[in-house]
Amino acid sequence: MLDETQAYPRAEQHLRDAVTALDADIRLEPELRNAVSPPPESGQSHLVNVEVSYVAKLPESDDVFARNRGLFERLKKWWLGQGYELVTDNPSEPFTVLRVADPHDGFVIALRQGKIGNLWFTVNSPLVTPTGVEPPPPGLT
Repeated sequence: MLDETQAYPRAEQHLRDAVTALDADIRLEPELRNAVSPPPESGQSHLVNVEVSYVAKLPESDDVFARNRGLFERLKKWWLGQGYELVTDNPSEPFTVLRVADPHDGFVIALRQGKIGNLWFTVNSPLVTPTGVEPPPPGLT
């Protein structure tokens, strides 16, 4: 089982791989980085989930939604080709969501689209051992 210190870099590696696979002009801006305890009723209060998220910044486009549809399609094809398991595939616009899980390590990775076509990536770890450390600085920008 990973601990919190190991989960942050692993989460970022999942995102790095996804962004590299898209082969697009994407700049990432860090957002949330934290460890969250599961609800007490889960019986897992001695563990945490690590969450890392980034806003994806892309060049201006005449049709943001068409551009984003292409990104979602390419990423879905790549993730499935890498053995990730589809968790959520909601292509409805504007709130498109694509979420997959790595069957080897249990991390869940998502690409989501907001109302105006904004995009963000989020990675959630499986339950890991807490270390109480401050989250490391973002590794992707």
